[in-house]
Amino acid sequence: RRRLLERMEGSGDGRGLSLVELVRERLAFQALERELERAERVEGLLAGTWAQAARDAAAARVRASEAALAGLRVRLLRAFEKRDAFLPVWQLMKLGDPVGALAACREARDRHPQYLVDFMRLQAELHAQIGQIEEAAALYREILAARPIPWASLGLARMLVVREAWVEAEHLLADLVARHPRFIEAHELLARVQEETSRPAEACGTLQRAADLSPYRLPRLRRLGELALQAGELDRAEHSLAEAVRRGGYSEFRDPEDHVRLVQAQLARERPDEALATLADLERNLVRHPKGELCLAVGNALVEGH
Repeated sequence: RRRLLERMEGSGDGRGLSLVELVRERLAFQALERELERAERVEGLLAGTWAQAARDAAAARVRASEAALAGLRVRLLRAFEKRDAFLPVWQLMKLGDPVGALAACREARDRHPQYLVDFMRLQAELHAQIGQIEEAAALYREILAARPIPWASLGLARMLVVREAWVEAEHLLADLVARHPRFIEAHELLARVQEETSRPAEACGTLQRAADLSPYRLPRLRRLGELALQAGELDRAEHSLAEAVRRGGYSEFRDPEDHVRLVQAQLARERPDEALATLADLERNLVRHPKGELCLAVGNALVEGH
C-alpha cells in the first residue's frame, strides 16, 4: 500500500499529482452526471404534471362552456315560448285595441297558466289605460293576495292615488318603502301623496331619499327644488336647483325655468350676485331655447324687484 501511494504521489516529477487530479475530476464528472440525470427525471415529472394540469383545466373550461351553452339554450327557448304566448296581446295593443287586448289576455291566461301573474299584470295596466280603475285595483289586490310583489303594491297605490284615496295609498306606500328602501318609484309616489295632502316638508324629505339613491335624474332634482322652495328649505332648494341647472347643461331635457327657480332660491337667501351669475349663464347658454328669452325676462324682473 505504501509503495502504491508513493507511486501515485510520484517522485516529484508531477506525474503522480496529475493522476490524482484526473481521478478527482473523474469522480466529480460522475457526480455531475448523476445530478443531471436526477434533474432530467424531476423535469420530466414536472412537465408531465404541468401538462396534465393544463389538460384538466382545458377539459374543465370545455365542460363549463357546454353547461353555459346548455343554460343559454334553455333560457332562449323559454323566452321564445313566452314571446309566442304574449304576441297576440302585443299585436292588439300595437293596433290600438286595448279592449281586444284585454280579451286576448283572458284567453291566454287559460292556455298559459305558467304566465298567469304576468298576464294579470298586463290586464291591470290595460284596465288602467282605458280608465277602468276599479278593475285594475281588483287585479292588483288579487295578485297581492297570492304573494307580496313590490310592483303589484306600487300598481295598487297608483290606482288609489287616481281615486284620491290618500290614506290607504300612503299606508301602502309607507309599508312598501319600509320593506324595499331602494324602490325609488315608491318614494316618488309617496312624496306626491304627501304633497297632495299639504305636507310639503314631508314630501321634500321623502323625495330627498329618492334623490340620494339616484342623484342623476333631472326631473327628480327639479321637483325636489320646487318642493324645498314651497317648504321654505332654502338651502336644500338652492342645492337641488343648482344641481339641476348643472346637469341640465349636458341633457336634452334642460329647461331655462330651472334657472328662474334657482334665482328665486338665491334671492330668498339674499345672494343677488349669484342670482346675476345664474342669469348670465341662462343668457349665454339657453337664450335660443323656445322659453329662453321669456325666462331671462322673468329672472331679470325678479332681481330688479328684490
